Amino acid sequence: MSDEWALLRDVRAVFLPAIDVVTLPQHIADHLRGGGTSVLLGESREEYVDREMSTGRRSSETVDWFSGITNDIRAAAGGQALVAVDQELGGIQRLHHLVSPLPSPEDAAVIHDQAIEVAADRLASECEALGVNVVLAPIVDVLAGPNPWLERRTLSHDPATVRRIASAFVRGLQRSQRVAATAKHFPGHPIVPLDPAVDEGAVVHASLAELEPTLDAFRGVIDSGVRVVMVGPALVPAFDTDHAASRSATVVQALRSDHGFDGVVLSDDLDQLGVLRGDTMEQASIDALNAGVDWLLVAGTTQLPGLVSSVAEAIIDGRIEWRRLVDAANSVRTLTGDLAQKQPT
Repeated sequence: MSDEWALLRDVRAVFLPAIDVVTLPQHIADHLRGGGTSVLLGESREEYVDREMSTGRRSSETVDWFSGITNDIRAAAGGQALVAVDQELGGIQRLHHLVSPLPSPEDAAVIHDQAIEVAADRLASECEALGVNVVLAPIVDVLAGPNPWLERRTLSHDPATVRRIASAFVRGLQRSQRVAATAKHFPGHPIVPLDPAVDEGAVVHASLAELEPTLDAFRGVIDSGVRVVMVGPALVPAFDTDHAASRSATVVQALRSDHGFDGVVLSDDLDQLGVLRGDTMEQASIDALNAGVDWLLVAGTTQLPGLVSSVAEAIIDGRIEWRRLVDAANSVRTLTGDLAQKQPT
C-alpha cells in the first residue's frame, strides 16, 4: 500500500459525515470504500429546531428501511462501521417510534437509577437491531440562563440530577458493550444567548467556577465509562479566547488531563458558524485535529472529498503532524473494532 493511499485512508477514518437522506449517497459510499469508518444518520435543520422528526419521516421510515441503510453503510466500509444517531432523553430523538420511548427528563429525575439503566439497555438492544452502535447522548450541560441552542434538550437545572441521570444512561446503554454513548457538550454551556449553529458570535458567558456544575457532571459520566465525549461548538473564554471548544487544544487538554478521559473525542458540527467564526471548514478541520480531536463531525455533502484532500495536504506540508492523524484514526478504528467484536455470533 502506498504512503499516499495510507494517508487518505487515515484522513477518511477521522471524518463523521452526517446525512439526512433515505439512501446512501454515492460520494458517501465512495468515502467509506476509501477508508471511511462512520456515518451519522441525522435530521434536517427543521427537525433539529423543532426537536421532533417530521411527519413524513415518521410515516415513511420503517425498521426494515433503517436496517437496510445501516447494512449498506457497513458493506461499503468493508463490514464494520460506526453508525451514529441523536437519541436524547427529551430532546432530539432521531429514531422516533422505531424504538421504545425513553423516560422524559422530568420522569428520569424522580425514578430510580436502575429504571434509567433498564430503559437505556433496552434502547441499546433496539439500536443493535437497527444497525446503530453510537448514540449521541446524554447531554450533560447544566443551564443557568439563556441558551436557545440547548432549549428543551437538557436533563435538569440541578447539577446532581444531571450527573445521576447521565451516568445511569451511560451505564445502561453501554452494558452490552455493543453500543457506545456520547457525553456532550464539553466543557459546558450554562449561558449562551446566541445559537452557535447560526451565529458566529456565540460565546459561553461563564467563569471556570460557573462551569464547575457541568464539569462535575462530566466527571460522573467519565467515571461511568463513557466511550465518546463531544466538545462543544461555541467559544468558551474561560478556557480559550480564540477558538471554539471543538477547535481548542486547551479544552481537549482539560478533558484528557484534568478529567482523565481516554476515549474518543468528537467535535460538534464543524460547519456551525459558532465553530467557524469566519474561517473555512478546511481550516476548522485542521485546527480540530491539531487540538487533539479524534473524530470530526461534518455535513455529509459533496464537499467531503475536498475536506479530505485539504487535511491530507496539511499532513504533507507539516501543518498537522502525521502521528496526530494516525492516533486519531486509530482511536476511531479501535472503537469500531471493539463494538464489532462484542456483537453476538
